[in-house]
Amino acid sequence: MKKKHLIMIMVGMFVCGLCMSGYMLKNRFSKADSASVTEVQIDDGFVVLLENNARGIDSVSNQGQTAIEEAPVEVTNTTGEVNEAPAEVVSTTEVVNETPVVEATEVPAQAPVQGITTAENPVSIKYYDTYEDFAPAEHDKNYGAAQGFDISGGIAYYAKIDNASNDIDRQARIYAYDMKTRKTSAVYENNPSDTTFKIGHANCLCIKDNYMYIATMLDKGPSIYRYTITNSSGRIILTDLQKYTVYSHDKTRTTGIKITGLHYASDLNAFFVKLGLHVYYGNFEGNEFKWTKHFKVDTDLSFNTDSGTVKLNANEYTHQGMFYKNGALYFPMTNSDTWNESIVVRYPVSANMAAESTIAEDPNTFVRLTSQKYSKLFEIECVGEYNGQMYALNNNTTSGGVTDDKIIKIKGFTY
Repeated sequence: MKKKHLIMIMVGMFVCGLCMSGYMLKNRFSKADSASVTEVQIDDGFVVLLENNARGIDSVSNQGQTAIEEAPVEVTNTTGEVNEAPAEVVSTTEVVNETPVVEATEVPAQAPVQGITTAENPVSIKYYDTYEDFAPAEHDKNYGAAQGFDISGGIAYYAKIDNASNDIDRQARIYAYDMKTRKTSAVYENNPSDTTFKIGHANCLCIKDNYMYIATMLDKGPSIYRYTITNSSGRIILTDLQKYTVYSHDKTRTTGIKITGLHYASDLNAFFVKLGLHVYYGNFEGNEFKWTKHFKVDTDLSFNTDSGTVKLNANEYTHQGMFYKNGALYFPMTNSDTWNESIVVRYPVSANMAAESTIAEDPNTFVRLTSQKYSKLFEIECVGEYNGQMYALNNNTTSGGVTDDKIIKIKGFTY
C-alpha cells in the first residue's frame, strides 16, 4: 500500500474514534437529564421552583405576599425513590405572632335582680325608710289630730280637728306654714277674726289656683267643700264656700258618698277623688263631681327593697288621703294593727286607662316608716311636694299618750 493511502486510512480511523466518543458522551448526559431534578433559586425576593417539564410545572413565583401552605410536592431523586416532602415555603414578609382579633359583638344586658342594687345591677329601686322632722304642727291642745295637707306656692296648708264624736259636729282649724321663713300662721274663714271651720273630718286638702278643696268625709250629701283663697293685710282668708256631691259607681246607691281623698292632676286637667280603695276621675260641674272613669286600686301589694321583696295586704291598713304627681297617685296607709307603721304606695295612672279597671302599684317605689319614739301612733295622713321632694303631715303620739304632730321630710325621695 502506498504511503499516501496509509495516511488517509489512519486519519479516517481517528475521525471515527472522535465521533464514537462524542456519541457516548452525549448519551451519558441524556440519561442524566431524563431524571427529575428540583432546584431552588432565591433571587431578590423571588422564590422559584425549577422542575423537569415532565411534571407539568415550570415555576412558581411568590413575591411580597404571605405564603399560602399547599399540598406536599412529590420529589423524585436520582435513585428512583419517591419521597413525600412538603414544598419549602418562604415568605418575604415578617410574620408576627399576634392575639387573634375577635369581632366585637353586643352583649345583651342581663335582667336585673329584684331587691338588689349594685353598680353591675342598676335596678331603679326607690325604697325609703328614713325621715327627718321639718316643722312642728302642734298649736292648740283642743285641736289635736292632724288631717288634710297640701303644699302650694311655698305654703304648706294643713287641718287639725277637735275630738268631737262625729264629723257633723266636728270643728277644725287650718294653718299655713311658710316653707321658706319657717313661720306658721292661722287661716281664717270669711273674716280676720274667725279661725273655726266646720269642714267635717277634713281628711284631705288640695290647692288648685286660688281654691282650696277639702275632702270632708261627710256622708249622704255634699262631701267636697271648696273655698276661695284670699290674702288680706298678710292674713290668709277662705271665703265663698261651695259644696259638691259625688255619686257612687254603685247605681243602687242614690245619695252622695263620703270622700276621703282628692287631688288635681294639672297635666290631665282633671281631678282624682277617692273613697277608700275606689278612685273616680273627672271634673266639677254645677254642684256635682262628674266622674267619667272609676278605678279600684290593687290591694295585693308587692315591693322590691334593698333586702328583698316585701308583700303586704292593703286591706290591713287604714287608708288616708291622696296625692297626685307626674302620672301617679300616692296613697298613705297606716298599719291598723300596730299603728306606728305607715307606708306610701305609688299607683301609676293615665288618662288612657279603661273606664273600669284596677290600678296596680309601682313595685319599685316604696315608702315605709316606723317610729320607736311615737310607738302609740305614727300616722302619715297626707303627702305633698316642695322643690321636688316628698313631705308629709304626721299624727304622732308617744307611748305615754303625748301628741306631737309634725311636718316631716322623707329622706332622699324625689318625685
